[in-house]
Amino acid sequence: MESEVPKVHGRLTQAATHPLRVRFLRLLADRTSLTSGEALREIEQAGGEATLSEVGYHVRVLERLGAVKVASPATRERGISFRATDIGELLMLAIGAAPRRI
Repeated sequence: MESEVPKVHGRLTQAATHPLRVRFLRLLADRTSLTSGEALREIEQAGGEATLSEVGYHVRVLERLGAVKVASPATRERGISFRATDIGELLMLAIGAAPRRI
């Protein structure tokens, strides 16, 4: 168990090193799932700038770090939907965005 603490700490630190990753997690904290496209629309509505490929890249980084996982596959109407993992929810708390289920 003790060896898991540094792994989780490293994941949290790496996940929180980019503003788009933090923004995605903040948006996800208010929902059960979120797509990259939905996040992009929210970012643009708030006056932020990003491209879909940038958001998608950082969501994949969050997935690789274990902070999010696929909630449902892509459809014609909606891209791949992601939900937070336990690590993602811990990260949300660390950045001051309480996850919906807590």
